[in-house]
Amino acid sequence: MSFVNLISLLIGYLIGSFSPSYFLGKLLRGIDIREHGDGNAGGTNVYYVLGLKPAIVVALVDMSKGLISMYLAYKFGASNLFIHLAGLSAIAGHVFPFYLSFRGGKGIATGMGILFYYFYVLMSNKWLPYYAFLFYLLFIALVYIVTRKKEILGIIALPSLLILILIFAPFNLVTIFSGIIIIYIFIMNFVLNILNLWKRAEQP
Repeated sequence: MSFVNLISLLIGYLIGSFSPSYFLGKLLRGIDIREHGDGNAGGTNVYYVLGLKPAIVVALVDMSKGLISMYLAYKFGASNLFIHLAGLSAIAGHVFPFYLSFRGGKGIATGMGILFYYFYVLMSNKWLPYYAFLFYLLFIALVYIVTRKKEILGIIALPSLLILILIFAPFNLVTIFSGIIIIYIFIMNFVLNILNLWKRAEQP
């Protein structure tokens, strides 16, 4: 591993470890956001504890961290593989910030920011045909119309997108890392849903 590649991973981790939810909690209310609400240092918990405007700020910052890390890795001259790995390093930093006893957020917003970029690359290079994406949107809309349940939509939407990419897009680093992030976000959402159901079941 070259020095530039190593530095790119380190910078990605440090950028990812910056927790706007934690600092806004301290600044606005003098609290540790992780000790309130659902205990998560992320945008959703900030919305419930601090309100809409701080939640928007947190969401925008968290979504940009992976993209900034990848851009800096590119500017530093990191290899193509390590540019993508810098994005994953930012997710790791968000989840395990060193100065917060390695207890941060879930990394979903950071992953979504990277996934949006990958999706732009897929569409702009025509690796994912427009008609296939249109069919995907119609399928997702139909699922929601029939079920009217966002939980069901969440379970189906990401795996369906991954299948679409695997069918149409070429096998390269963009599609590989797109798949990794889709799987990560799906697992984290699934775990969060299970935990929420468990907490509800425990309530009298």
